[in-house]
Formats: sequence, structure tokens, C-alpha cells
Amino acid sequence: MELGLSSRPAKIEGPAIVLSAKTPRLLHNLGDKRNRVPADPTIPRRSKVLKLGIGGRSVLYPPISPRMLARMQVLDFNKLSGRTRQRLIAALARQTSPTPLFQDPHSFGMSVFGWGSLSALGLIILAFCWFNRFGSTYNFHQKAGFIAGYITAFFCIFAGIAFIVRNVFRKKASVAPGGVYVFPLEVIEIDGTRIELFSMGDLLGIRPVHHYRNGFYQWTKIHFSFPGKTYTFTAPSIQYSEQLLNQFQYARAQVRDALERRDMDAIGALDLFIEERMTNQWQAANPADGPQGKAVPMLLGYPALLAVVPAILLAIPSWGIRNYASDEKAYKAVMAYPTFYGCDDYIREEGRHLEEANTFCLARASMREIQSLDSASLGYRALKKKFPAPALQGELEQGFQKALANEFALAKTKNTVDAYRKFLHDAPDARQAPDAKKAIHAAYQRALTNYGKKTNTSDTSIIPFMAELVDQLEKNDSPPVAVSFERVPTKSLDVADRLLASDAGTGGISGLGGLGYGGFAKASTFFDATHAKHREDTLVTQLQKAFTGVFPEDMLRFAKDDGKKAKARRSVLEMSAVELEDELKSRNSSKYFDSRHFGSGTSTYPSTYGTKTTPAKVDTTTITSASPTMHVKYTVDWSGTTYKDSTSGRRFVGIIINFDVAMDVDSAASKHAAVCPPTKAAPLASGSFCPIAFKLEVRPPASFEVKYSKFMDNNLIGSGNPSDSLVYEVMAAQAYEQLSTKLHDAFFATEADLRAKAKADAAATGGTTDNDDDDEEEGDAPAPAATATPAPLKKPVLPAPTKPLTPPKGRTSPATGY
Repeated sequence: MELGLSSRPAKIEGPAIVLSAKTPRLLHNLGDKRNRVPADPTIPRRSKVLKLGIGGRSVLYPPISPRMLARMQVLDFNKLSGRTRQRLIAALARQTSPTPLFQDPHSFGMSVFGWGSLSALGLIILAFCWFNRFGSTYNFHQKAGFIAGYITAFFCIFAGIAFIVRNVFRKKASVAPGGVYVFPLEVIEIDGTRIELFSMGDLLGIRPVHHYRNGFYQWTKIHFSFPGKTYTFTAPSIQYSEQLLNQFQYARAQVRDALERRDMDAIGALDLFIEERMTNQWQAANPADGPQGKAVPMLLGYPALLAVVPAILLAIPSWGIRNYASDEKAYKAVMAYPTFYGCDDYIREEGRHLEEANTFCLARASMREIQSLDSASLGYRALKKKFPAPALQGELEQGFQKALANEFALAKTKNTVDAYRKFLHDAPDARQAPDAKKAIHAAYQRALTNYGKKTNTSDTSIIPFMAELVDQLEKNDSPPVAVSFERVPTKSLDVADRLLASDAGTGGISGLGGLGYGGFAKASTFFDATHAKHREDTLVTQLQKAFTGVFPEDMLRFAKDDGKKAKARRSVLEMSAVELEDELKSRNSSKYFDSRHFGSGTSTYPSTYGTKTTPAKVDTTTITSASPTMHVKYTVDWSGTTYKDSTSGRRFVGIIINFDVAMDVDSAASKHAAVCPPTKAAPLASGSFCPIAFKLEVRPPASFEVKYSKFMDNNLIGSGNPSDSLVYEVMAAQAYEQLSTKLHDAFFATEADLRAKAKADAAATGGTTDNDDDDEEEGDAPAPAATATPAPLKKPVLPAPTKPLTPPKGRTSPATGY
């Protein structure tokens, strides 16, 4: 390249530069960017030392003058001179000098990936906002705050798309490849037709950083820092980073040397923008003089703003559509498997189908709950009153009829009067009701027929009485026989106590032979009115036991009359829905089910599911005005005997209990016979009956045992013997146990009488007859039980069983026990 002077402007041909008379001014501008002082080598230069940590050592770069180039400029590629544009394109393609010392070209694929990742993030945010509790029965409606989430999601989506479209247009419009490039005199950043230019005179420093992970080298980051901006380049190895920095050092040295020598050829080879600096016109060229970049649409110049508008416009409609779709799905989910929790959640959210949820959902949830409960027909009957919507009545009626069929099948399986009674009470209007009544009638007739085979024929009034009793029980829902007691106080026990006390004090003058070392136990204090109550309960049990063999307890049962009468049972046809549900809950009090919408004592939203329902308060008194009556008048007297504990020698007063029993059917008093009891002269008329009355006498057996424990009996006497109260309790219980046998003999024929009758019937017919109720052989028939009456003032000596040496928990008295 030749350097010469000419009066004409420089003519640029290829890389060669012919300077004109303006060359001194150019050199002046290169020496001082502010044109304040001439570039004279005698003027001291400000130096800059760059410390670089390369390979563990510092590198001292040669001093560089800060007065070389202008600060950062923003240029339009199309307004540069045509020759500069051609040279820039060639330099970036490494076809001419200067070539980039460092470069970070824009990767279109990476930009698409980056902005596509932003759009993908927006899709994730949108999916989260959309599907968060979507279709859930709880909080399926989103609050208005979610609109901000939709705006963010749509902004990310559209921003990513807008930036990708902008990069596509820029790639098509740009002639020079975009990116950041470091040249000896400047750093340029190309983005489409926009060029940002930083002068090396403003370089604040170069900082290479080696990155290690777990002691292993990863890469090196080289940072070029300018005022307000930092460019970073990556080197894959330490050696390569040192090589790049050495090349940069050498290029900077060439610039310094060319400036010192004022070598325009060298400066032109190192400066891409030499022509603009010579003319001081950076943006005045004609775009048609050289390669020209195409313009990007104006809207794509603001991709973020382009994304904000549709994001706001779409957020609110999307939020509304999402809530609509979530509402529909939640309602379908609730109705697919209706539960009280699901229905309550939907109702609390006040969805679009609120009215349907208050009817169809709650009704079907109730049907699900009552299907597995006892007396489910009561629940269906309540639901029919609770939800009168015509669209539900057919479904409820179908479930109601199915529940009735199941309950009647269960009653037939049990085949008891109680089962059929329960069915009739729950469904008096059911089509199976006549069959249930027939089954009850057949059961009573079978029992009455069976009783006729076993009745005591010595009393002709018993069969008509029992027939009327059975008839009234069948008609009046089998009320219990009301047993009332009347205790007649006597003085015989007091006399016995005085005699025993006198005998103990005189050594036996009373004729008892002396009580000896054990003393005696007074009886009168243990058979007073206070102790009689629970013994009367025992009497009721013995009465029930006497009749159970022929009349099951659901046909004929006994209850102690305490003066209270049970209220008449209300028909289910008269009950309200709440009353029916309360009745259903009381019958299923031991089951766990969701009863929040059942009955009167429930909350709308309970804290726990499946809580055990509280039984409804019902009147447990079962005696009604139609109940037959049995009046028991009894006395407790001294039997004239004493019992002796062979271990302690203690004496106890023997007792005898006399019963006067009168039984009547008050509800059929109009059918009483004119003369009772009937006689041959005045027999019973057809359809009439007489109340029955009989006397019974019971006493304890000749010997009995008392089981006791020192942990249970706090009144042990002597050396651990049972208390007097316990002995007398066992004595009374032993006497009452004989009551069922006595009652059985009063109403039923004895086994011997039945066998004799069967033998007579067989002889009359010339064959053999087996007793259906007793399969024992004739020779094994037990003899009639003899009535034993202890002799007065006789002291039976009870057998003394061997006393255990080490009783585990309790003891058995040798003289008493059971």
C-alpha cells in the first residue's frame, strides 16, 4: 500500500486506502476523540494495567490510550457506506482483515429454543391455573386472583412466540450475521440492521474466570466490561483462553504501534469503520450503494408490548370459561357418586346447578346412606316427603319398593312374630302387609294348637282363657302381660329371729338344740320391702321361663308393671319426614353412617364423617292399656327349718314363699262368664272365659351352695365366710327357681300325663304314637316330682364338701352355694 498526498478526496479501492489532504485531521481525530489536543508523541499517555489470572499468573498488558475512539454508538447497517458494509460482511466471514478476536454469534436455533422455553413455561402456568382443582367438588370455582396467573401465562406464551417471529424476520432481513464481535478497535453487537459499537477506549477491564466443579475444570468465562454493559465469552480450556487473550494483546499492540507511527495503512487494516472516521459521517450513506438489510415489521419491534395486549384480553374470558367447565365437571362427579360431603361442598360453592344439588344430589346421597341400614323403608318414606319433586318420586318409589321387598324377605327368613310386627309397623300400606298378617295369625294358631296338646286338663277354664289371651295379643300388637306384685308382710320371720336369738342365749331352751359356736343370722331384715324389688324382677323372669317352651317371647312376654303405660305407637303414615329419620337413626344407633341430613339433631356440616349417631330418646315402657294383667300376691314365711353352714356352724332361717296368682284379659272383660269358675251346673258359654287364679308354694332345696369372692363381697364374716345377705339372696333365688316349674304345672300337663295320654290314644287306635315333643323311651319317663316339706324345728345337717386349700379368686361355702 502506498501513502501519498492528493488534493482530491481519497478513492477507496478494495482494502487499499488513498489518503487526501484531510489525512492530518484524521490523525488528529484518532489522537484525541474530543479534538482538544493534538496527537503528539511527546505528550504523556495515560496508561492502563490489566491484571489477568490466566493459568494461575497475572499478565501485564501494554498501556492503551483512552483517547482513541468515541463512546458507544448505535448505528443503522443500511446507513453505513457501501464499502464498509461489504467489508463488515467479509470480516465477519473471516475473508478479510480485521477478523474478530472474540465472537459470540447469535444462534437462531438457541434463540428459538430460549423463547420457545418461555412459551412452554407459559403453557405450564396456564395448565396449572386451568387444572388446579378443576372439576373438584371442593373449591372448583377459582377466585378473581387467578386472573393474574392467566395474564402471566398468556404473556409468556405470546411473548415467546412474538420473539421467535421477530428473530425469523430479522434472520431473513439481516445481511450480516447477528452476534457480538470483538475487533482490535471496537466491540460491535449486531442485531438485524441495528449495530451497537463500543470503543476500546472505554474498556474498563478484562476478567477471565476459570470455573471448577468438585475440583475438575469446566470452562473459562472472559468478561469485557464497558460502562453500563459487560460482554462475556466462553473458552473451552485454559490454553485456548490464553491463546485468545494473547491474540487480543497482539492486536492491541498493533493498534498502539500504528498510532504511534501514524501508519494509515496499518490503521486501515485494523479499523472496519476507517471511511466513516475519515469523513466523520456515520449514517449518511445511500443504502442502495451496497448490501442492504430488509426492514422488520414495526409491530415486531415491540414483541413484549405485542404480547401484553392479547394476554389481558384472553385472561378474563379464559378464567370464566375454566370456571364454567369446572362447574360442569364437578356437578357430574357429584352426581356420579353422590355423597353428603360432595353435595355439601357443591352447595357451599353455589355452583350453576345449585337447585339440582339441593334436590337430586342430597336425595341420592340419602338413598346411598340408607340402603345398608335396618328399616331402610322408613328412610325412603321420609325422602318421599322431603323431596316432593316429580322427577325424583319415581326413583324414590322404586327404591322404596325394593327396600320393602328386602325387609319382608328378611321377616320371612326369621319367621317370628316380632319380625312380621316390625314389618307391619314400618309398612302398614305395603302390598306384603296382608301376607305378614296371615303369617302372624298362623304363628299364633300354631302356638295355641301346640298348647292345646299340652294343656292341664284338670282345669277346664284354662283353654278358653288362653284362647282369649292369644286372640287379644294378636289383635293388639302383642303387648306384654303386666305383672303387678303385692307383698303381704308377716311376723313369722321375726318370730324365727327371736327364737334363734333366745336359743343362742340359753343354750338351747327353745328346742333347737343350741346354736353352737357359729351363731345365727337374722332373716327378717333381708326379706323386707327394700330387698323385695329385685327379687320381684327375678319372679318376672321365672314367669317368662315357664311359658317360653310353648309361646315364644315375641308372642307372650311378661313385664313388671310399674304403673306407667306406654304411649300408643304412632303410625308411620302420620309421621313427618324428620320424625321418620329420627326413628331410622334410633334403630341404627350402633352403626356408623353419615347422618348429617337426617332427623332433627344434626348439623349441616359436621366436622367428621361417619360419627356414631346418637340414639333418639324413646319411651322404653312397653305396657299398654291393652296388656293382659297378672296380679301376684305373695308372703315370705318361716318354713320352720334352719340351714347350717357346716364350716362356720352359722345358722340361717329357712323360708317358704306362698303365691296367690290371678290372671285376666282386661281388654276383653265384656266376655267374662257369668259364673266363675265354671261348674257343671253353669258351664262356660261359647265365646266367654273366666279369669284364672291359682296358688303356689315354693321353698329352697334341702341344700345349696353359695359362691362368693373376697373381692366381690365386702361383708365377709369370721374367717372369710360369705355374708348373711349373700346367703339369704342365694336362698331366695333357689326358691324362685322352682316357680317356673310350679307355673308350668299349673298351665301345662306333666310329662307323665302326656305320656299316659299318648299311650291311651295308641291303645284306642291299635297302634303306637310318638310324642312329638319328647323323644324319650317310655321306660325312661321320670316319676312325678314329690313335694317335700321339711319337718318343723328340724335342723337338716347339710353335706360338707371339701374345702379347697387354695381358692384362686373366690370360695364356696360348704353349707351354702349354688
